[in-house]
Amino acid sequence: RSAMQAPLFTSFDEKVFPDHSAIIVVDVQNDFCATDGWMGKGGRDLPLEDIQEMVPRLEKFIDVARAHGVQVVWIRCAYDDVFIGNNQKERTRRRTHNRAPCLSDTWGQEFYILKPKEGEVIVTKHRYDAFEGTNLDVVLKSNGIHTLLMTGCTTECCVESASRHGFFLGYYVVLVDDCCGTFDPALHEGTKRIIDEYFGVVSTAKEVQASWETVADERAAAASGS
Repeated sequence: RSAMQAPLFTSFDEKVFPDHSAIIVVDVQNDFCATDGWMGKGGRDLPLEDIQEMVPRLEKFIDVARAHGVQVVWIRCAYDDVFIGNNQKERTRRRTHNRAPCLSDTWGQEFYILKPKEGEVIVTKHRYDAFEGTNLDVVLKSNGIHTLLMTGCTTECCVESASRHGFFLGYYVVLVDDCCGTFDPALHEGTKRIIDEYFGVVSTAKEVQASWETVADERAAAASGS
C-alpha cells in the first residue's frame, strides 16, 4: 500500500510546512534511554549520554511544533515473545541479552521523560520499522501528512528503518539530526549520509523551527492586513 501522492516539493520550506508535517518520535522509552533500563544494564558498556542529552532538545522541539500546530506521532515498541519471530529472538540472545526490551505494560516500555499530550497518536510496533504491521500509514494519510520529521532513537536502527519505509510509501523524509540519538556516533553519522544520499534530507531543529516561524509571521501579517 502506498501513501497518497504528495505534491512535488522542491524547497526545504515546502517540505517542512507545518500543515502537512508530522514529528515522528521513535522509541524514546526507558529501556533504551534510562540508566536503569534494558540497554543501560545490558552489559555491553554502551554509552547512554548522547541519547540522554538529546532528549531535552527533542522535548523543546516538540513544544515548538505543538505551538505551530504540527502533529506529533509517538512510536513505541513492544517486543514480547508473542510478537517477535525467532530471527529477532536469536539476534537478542546473540547480543548477550536474556530477554527483549520494552515488554508490554512494563516500566521499560514507558516513555522516557517525554510524554504525549491528550489526543496525540501513539503507535505500537513489534519490528524496528514503525510502518511494518501498524496503522501508522493510515494515521498519516488520514491527517494529510506529506513530510516525516524523524526523531528519537536509535538513529541507525529504528529511526532509519522507518525513514526508509516512509520514503518508499511516498513521504518526504527530514532527519532532524540533533533530535536523534544512538550509542555510537559513527553509526549516527552513517545514517545521516544514507538519508541525505538516498531517502531525504538532514536538518536541525533550529532550521525547521526557523521555517515555521516564517510561516507564522506571514500568517500574522496576512491576518492584520499588512
